Order: sequence, then C-alpha cells, then structure tokens
Amino acid sequence: MSLADHAAAVELLLAVPGPRTADLDVGEEFSGDDGTALLSAQEAFTTDCEALVALLSRRWGEPELIDLTDDLVRRAQGEPVPEPVRTLCAYVRVLHRWRVADRWLGVGVGRQGDELPFHLVAAVGDIR
Repeated sequence: MSLADHAAAVELLLAVPGPRTADLDVGEEFSGDDGTALLSAQEAFTTDCEALVALLSRRWGEPELIDLTDDLVRRAQGEPVPEPVRTLCAYVRVLHRWRVADRWLGVGVGRQGDELPFHLVAAVGDIR
C-alpha cells in the first residue's frame, strides 16, 4: 500500500466509533533467514511508519510517543488494559499518538514473534 492508502485507512478508522486497530501493511515471515531479510524489512517498515507519522503530523501536530511496555506488564499480571492498547501492547512497543477530537489515533510498527512478519499498525481509541 502507498502512503496515500495508509492515510485513507487511518481516516476510515477515525470514522468508525469505538476502539479499533488495523494492519496497514504486513510483511513476510522470516523462517530460515540469515538476518538480512529481517533487517531489510525492519528498515522498510520503520521508514514507512516515519513517513506516515510525518504526514499525520502535518494535520494534527507532533505526536506523543507512548511506550506500551507498562501496559504489557499490566496485561500479563491480569490487570485491566483497555482496547485497543490491550491488543497493541502484545507486539508494538512504541506508539506515535495524536489527540483527534475526543479520540486518540496511534501508529506504530510491531512484530509478534521472531519468525513472524512486521506489521504497520494504526489504532484509534476513546480518550478517558
């Protein structure tokens, strides 16, 4: 998908009520990789995320960087973690987050396991 496609997907997420996540892009699995494809994919997804952050920042200002590690720990301890953060913290460590009216919008790159693909993710949630 192109940057314009990612931006359009973000707009669709914002148009739907309630917490949501969407994979904007999903890479390939890495079984049998010597590390070359992994590094290349990580760089590509990071670059795509940075481009999307730059585009969204022109509209909503600089994002807040949110480390989701504490949410993952709370989730693992059985404490309540609201969606979509509950889902995101399992594989996204840092989220670029903007306030958009009475909601928040976040984007980040994540991966659920060593051989699993990278994901460029967007999410929206209600501000409490």
